[in-house]
Amino acid sequence: MVTIKAVIFDLDNTLVERTTTFTNFARSFADTYFQHITSREGLVKRIIELDEDGYKEKNAVASM
Repeated sequence: MVTIKAVIFDLDNTLVERTTTFTNFARSFADTYFQHITSREGLVKRIIELDEDGYKEKNAVASM
């Protein structure tokens, strides 16, 4: 069994630049699951908008 010695929380985007990471995720998600849509940039922008930079309540996002 592995003993956890530390936990790091990145609450201000200093360790991982979340905006770029989430944008890349949204593009990958759209490319994987919405291949039938030729122009997915609007979908990607909407996903990013709905995420509210990570502050949107996750249950609210899941129920949309």
